[in-house]
Amino acid sequence: MQGAEVDKQSTRLEQELNRVVGQLRALGARRIILFGSLARGRPRLGSDLDLLAIFEDGLTFKERMRYVYTHLDADVDVDVLAYNREEFERLKHRSFFRRILREGKVVYEA
Repeated sequence: MQGAEVDKQSTRLEQELNRVVGQLRALGARRIILFGSLARGRPRLGSDLDLLAIFEDGLTFKERMRYVYTHLDADVDVDVLAYNREEFERLKHRSFFRRILREGKVVYEA
């Protein structure tokens, strides 16, 4: 029974992914990368959407995160890391971000 529940959760996450990507695009995201269990094709019960979104704005990281989470409306749990290009360029060599770039899937790019 658990396999059917995982399949149902995976379908729900993929449907919600399209909605969330649309919302992030409307907020100004220029690139969105899905990472985590769904991107690896191994979602579990309780999996969420893990997204890295790159913006072109003058906000601080904290302001941008607040802006994104204030305006995001999702029916599943979503974790978004919202950086501008300069911030991401500084961080992309760290192991966490290298893994996202290696294993993640670009779901939107302007």
